[in-house]
Amino acid sequence: MKGNVVQEKSYAFASRIIKAYNYLVAEQRKFVLSKQLLRSDTSLRANVEEALAASSTADFVNKLTIAAKEARETSIGCACFTTIVFCQRRPSRRVQGQRNYP
Repeated sequence: MKGNVVQEKSYAFASRIIKAYNYLVAEQRKFVLSKQLLRSDTSLRANVEEALAASSTADFVNKLTIAAKEARETSIGCACFTTIVFCQRRPSRRVQGQRNYP
């Protein structure tokens, strides 16, 4: 019997978010962003699990809708995370003191 795809994917996603959280705290010292990322991810997992134990179809749909919103919020945090990492590794020309004049 196969497992639940949503449950498996949300668990794999949570594992990656926890690694990103640890990196943000230890290496980048980005405490606010890291905590928000972790909060939205744990809410995503909690709502997926609650949906699987829903008492009605409406409850199931409601919990998965909330999980989808949390996933969207987490993806915004991931985009911020990516920006932080890449901006520090590859400074823009303006940061390096080189200006682009037309």
